[in-house]
Parts: sequence; C-alpha cells; structure tokens
Amino acid sequence: MTRPRLLIVPALLGLLAGCSSDSSTSVDSTQPKPVETTAVTAPAAPETTATPTSTTPASTDAPTTTTTEPAASQWLLDYLGAAPGEAAGEPIRIGFVNQRSFSPESETAARIAVDTLNTQASGAAGRPIELVPCNVETEADATACATSLATDPSVTMIMVGAFQAGNAAFYAAAGTAKPILVATGLTASDFLSTTSQTFTVGGAGVVAGLATFIVDGLSPAPQQVGVLHLDSPAGQASVDLFIRPILERAGVNAVFVPLPVDGDPAAVQAAISSSGAATADTMLLALNVANCISAYDAFTQLEIDPTVVAVGPCNSVGVGEHLAGLGVNDPVPDGWYFGNNGYSSYIPNSEAGVDAYNEIMDAAAAATDTPIDRTGLAPITAATTFTIAKLMNSLGAAATDPAALRDAIVTFEGPMMFQAGPIACGKTVIVGVALTAVCASQMGVHQYRDGSWIPVLDGNNGRAIDLNAI
Repeated sequence: MTRPRLLIVPALLGLLAGCSSDSSTSVDSTQPKPVETTAVTAPAAPETTATPTSTTPASTDAPTTTTTEPAASQWLLDYLGAAPGEAAGEPIRIGFVNQRSFSPESETAARIAVDTLNTQASGAAGRPIELVPCNVETEADATACATSLATDPSVTMIMVGAFQAGNAAFYAAAGTAKPILVATGLTASDFLSTTSQTFTVGGAGVVAGLATFIVDGLSPAPQQVGVLHLDSPAGQASVDLFIRPILERAGVNAVFVPLPVDGDPAAVQAAISSSGAATADTMLLALNVANCISAYDAFTQLEIDPTVVAVGPCNSVGVGEHLAGLGVNDPVPDGWYFGNNGYSSYIPNSEAGVDAYNEIMDAAAAATDTPIDRTGLAPITAATTFTIAKLMNSLGAAATDPAALRDAIVTFEGPMMFQAGPIACGKTVIVGVALTAVCASQMGVHQYRDGSWIPVLDGNNGRAIDLNAI
C-alpha cells in the first residue's frame, strides 16, 4: 500500500478526544474475547467529586490550599528522580489553563498531583509548585488567559489541561515567552502548534486508532458502521480527516450521523433512526458525555445492540451515574470498547504509573473524605503534571529558565505515565497528516465486559496501535 503524502492541514479544526493492519490481532465482536489479556474486576459504582464551576477568565489567583496529603509511592519517586519529603523555598508558579465545563476532572487531578509533589516528593527541583489557574470558556477567555500568564514574570511556564474554545487565539496571544505543555490536545491549534508540545496522542490519535480498530481489530468484520459525531466544526473535522479516510480505504460501508452538541435525547434518537444508522452492526461514538448517554438510551429505545467503540468521554463517571439511575449496576455499558492513551486507570499496571496514580487518588479521597473523579482526562492531566516536575528535577537550578525548560520538553523521550510507546516530538503522522506538536504515536483499546475491564490492544499486552502505521 502506498503511504499517503505528508500534509500539514491549517484548516484542521477541533477533534474529540503495535498493530494497525495485522488481522491476527482481531477480536470476535459477537463473543468479544481478546487474546492474551487479563480481566480486572470493576468497581460496582462510579465515584464523583465536586469541582469548580467558576467561569471567570484570566484569573491568576493562587489555588486554594487543600488538606490532601496523598502518599508518593517509590515508583513515583523513581520516575521523578526525586527524594521523599516536603518542598521548600520560593514556589515555582505554573499557569494552568483548562475548560472546567468540559473537563472539570482535569483541574482536580492537577491540584492533587501538585499536593503530592509538594508534600511528599520535594516539589520540583526541590521547590514547591504553585498552580495559577485560568478557566477558558470563550475565545475572549482564551486571549485573556494567555496574555495574563505570558506577561506575568512570576509564571515559569504554561500547562494546558484541555479546552476547545479559542485555542488559536490562545496560542497567538501566548507567543513564545513561556514554554507550553498540553495534557490533552483537542483542536488543530493544539496539534499543529509550533510553540507548544503534548506528550499524549490526544483526540486525533484516539479517533484514528478507534477507526483502525474497527477495520482491523473486529471479527467478523463489520458490515455497516454508524459513526455518531458532534454536529460541530470539531466533530466534522474528526470525520473528514481521520475517520472517513480510514473506513473508506478499507471499503467499509459507513453512515455518518451528526448529533447536537447538547445531547438532546429525542434529537439523538431521531437522527439515528432517520439516517439509517439503526441498522449498523457497529457504532463508533466520537461524542461528549451528554451524547454518549443519549446514544445509549437511543440504542435501548430502538431495541438495537450494536458493537460499540467509543472515545473517552463515554468511559466516564457521568455515564455510570446515568446507568445507576436506570438500575444498571455497571460503571459503563457492558461490552463497549473504549479508546485510551495505551493504559487505563481501571487496569492495574505498575510500570506505566497506573498503580501509583490510583494510590494517590485513593489517598486524596481518604484525606478529604470526598469521592474523586479519576476518569476522563484526569489520568493524563496528573501524568503531565508529574512529568513537568520530572523535567524540572533533571534541570536542577535551571528549572525556571524558559529556554532550558523548552529544550527539555522538546527533546523528552519518555517514558510518560499512562502513554504507551515512544515519545518523539513532531514525529507523529496520522493518515498523512503531520501533527507537529504531538510527541506520542500509540494508543490503546480496552473493553468493559461482564463486570471486568479487559486490555484488548494496548500497552498492557504490548499490542498498542501504532498511529504512524495507519
């Protein structure tokens, strides 16, 4: 097969958050039993947490001190290259930009990671870290946050959790004054930026990997695929640039169904019915949480039972809470497959930092007597926070030097918590699209079935999907 010509696509808009074509990696979608995997019993009910709701732009107030004192495992200390103990001295201030309405769990995870570093792992380069939070809900917020953080001499660098409102404006306003590291990229500006990097595959990698899994990983091969995606520029871009080309190249009959962003249940059911997607034997869900819930309800109302392959928002606390309200004692729908960065917080793995992450989140919940949402983008945000400290530790006295820190980010080769495969910034190419800011190139698929979480094609079994081979 001829490899597609490399492209950099400026028009790429927002995207939804080792095998690629080896048929020996397929799983039976009618009796889904992955090869060489270990099932992990799932918790009976999801956990939730209260999260900030303020939408005030460009706030650089210091975060509220918590009482959380989670224990730093020896694995984490080794990963960080740190000594146990409390940090001391002048804080290193890191701007934290996030869209709370989209990913409230990201800010919670970042705060817990910082608490862990400061109280248990000597902070970063021996100094405490102080997050400078800035919430983005609009393009105006994005510009204000970028301007405020870029011009604040006390802020060393900017970390982005996840947001999809005014991303291009944010990077334009931020400029090159401070290093920028993105936990989860969602838009073209995140993936094609020349002033930021991301150590994870982000939305583009997940949807492309899931489309590839449908083509090469399911047995029998699907006869028809219903692609449910957001009716937005972001959703359409994910279809046009990644999902459609992969399915068409494989000759898969696909029906594309745009859904309202607000996840209106009646509208979702009507769209599935009128489009003809109700006859599809396989569904790819590139949706937000509200639409994942409405899609599940629509399948029930339409009395259809397709094989479902879904993005991370469908594997969330919100979905589990909805199921609990229906009397279903499962955290997610039984039998569904989900995309990840190579590892899942539901499946123990000591080497990838999953066990350390869960221990930290357990300790945080116990210390505050509050359930913590550890799903969604929380693992990747915590992992990115810890990796920033890892890089600063390696720099020592130069930890706050922008040029040295930027160079450490760009040349970082891993390992990265929760992210499978090598780290090589600017080397990821998916379906001919060169993602200049992306440093990871592998993603994974796991499944929830019969009360257990199962690694299907991911880092746990050494079979993560290589995006560069798509």
